[in-house]
Amino acid sequence: MKLSEIINILNFYADEAYALPWDNSGIQVGDKNAVIHKILICLDVTENVIDEAVQKKCDLIISHHPLLFNPVKSIQNDSISRILKKAIKNDINIYSSHTCFDMSEKGMNKAFADHFMLSNVRALDCCAESFAALEIYVAKEYAQKLCKELYNAGAIEVKSCVSYEFNILPNNRSASFANTKQLFDSEDKISNFEEIKLEITCAEKNINKLLDALYTLYPNKTPSYRIIKLNEVNYGVAMGIVGDLPEKISLNLLVDKVKEYFSQKHIRTSFKYEQNEEIKRIAFCSGSGSSYLGKAKYFGAQSYITADCKMPDFIRASQIGIYLICPSHFSSEHNFVALIRDLLVNNEVNIEIEISSQSDCETII
Repeated sequence: MKLSEIINILNFYADEAYALPWDNSGIQVGDKNAVIHKILICLDVTENVIDEAVQKKCDLIISHHPLLFNPVKSIQNDSISRILKKAIKNDINIYSSHTCFDMSEKGMNKAFADHFMLSNVRALDCCAESFAALEIYVAKEYAQKLCKELYNAGAIEVKSCVSYEFNILPNNRSASFANTKQLFDSEDKISNFEEIKLEITCAEKNINKLLDALYTLYPNKTPSYRIIKLNEVNYGVAMGIVGDLPEKISLNLLVDKVKEYFSQKHIRTSFKYEQNEEIKRIAFCSGSGSSYLGKAKYFGAQSYITADCKMPDFIRASQIGIYLICPSHFSSEHNFVALIRDLLVNNEVNIEIEISSQSDCETII
């Protein structure tokens, strides 16, 4: 199975286009045409993980956190350089699915909501500012070909909305919205055809890729299209989650359940264990989600669970009246490896898949 095929499966559920601007999800090292025989899944690509991949003869590592965040200006003998050299020497491809997977319906936030059986669920941040819509008028018979090219260029969703009938007259190339029939056919003749409107949703940063695909199919004339910025949209691509527990539980019991879920003996909170209020609505964001503390409160959460909180976050939580529970960053994302494995298996990736034994980068003793 080619790496490109595996990436297509991952992108179907966690498209790289969803990644936040500062992120570097995607291929870190590799060749999309490489044939993959064995996969190793981990949270972080460390030297121990790359050694494990070599020892187990894995030719693809799928990690959550990208190996490369910053530009590599030289390859010498530091840790990143040693990993890169060993990966290239042993034909090991490295692919990372980071914030795009955090926002996926198959990601850690959805898994948390399912485990705690949350209802009345909504996102903390639907990332609406990252999306745009593209409206295009196209001859019905060419719509399928165009849709394929648009999906390859990064379209998230393509809808066929309205159908029109037009009569195109000889030598008149502005009789309809796009004259798509005559753009494809060089003959000047009277032709009756149906033209439909396609509505395409895409990540805003991919809009130029879609236009490039459009112009490739329309080499002789600019087609009619319209770009619309989406101000409020949620296609299941969201950061964080907030919802209601099946029933009210004590704050102490919630802490115990969170510790059990994240396999942590100890956990940081903004309150004393003796506080035993009953709560119903909670919020969660995997990884570093302290910036959504205010949104968690705004959407009615009585407790917010996220990692990497600093002292000012605990103080603010007390001030605005929300109970902050802070597992470690690693623990909040620990089930990434199992989720990715299940996603690949369920999509019939018939390749040996292993979870790295070196993924535990931290231990609570």
